[in-house]
Amino acid sequence: FVGQETLKNKNRESQQTAAASHIDAGQDIVVNSGRDITQRGSDLYAENDIALQAGRDITIDAAGERSESASSQSAKRS
Repeated sequence: FVGQETLKNKNRESQQTAAASHIDAGQDIVVNSGRDITQRGSDLYAENDIALQAGRDITIDAAGERSESASSQSAKRS
């Protein structure tokens, strides 16, 4: 009896690359929000003051990069 084998491979990859923004003011930077302010992965430069005023939360985070990969293999004999 001669058999047959079938192999199935599945691969998945994803990558998220952070791109920073740069804000440079000759005087002041003022940001007002009635709710939240989130500053992520950006450079803020001002000759004088930087003011962030929010009605709720102010979040300042570094930029993040992420990479994922997954693979699977299955075999079927008949």
